[in-house]
Amino acid sequence: MKIPAKRGNIYDKEMRILAQDLEYYSFGCYPDKVENPVKVANIFAKHLGENRNTFLRKIRENKKFVWLKRKVEKR
Repeated sequence: MKIPAKRGNIYDKEMRILAQDLEYYSFGCYPDKVENPVKVANIFAKHLGENRNTFLRKIRENKKFVWLKRKVEKR
């Protein structure tokens, strides 16, 4: 059985939060493996509220791996 553990907050002596555990997601891809870049760009644009061309440019980069979007907050 796997029990996920969350880190706790770190406070100063006045009980102000100095550090806290935040949950983010990051999305990347291997551009040469994407069969339909336009479809993928449309999906990311729709769900992340950004311009489709932003994602399309990244997917079409001549790199082995690209980050499409980093530090997306959990909804």
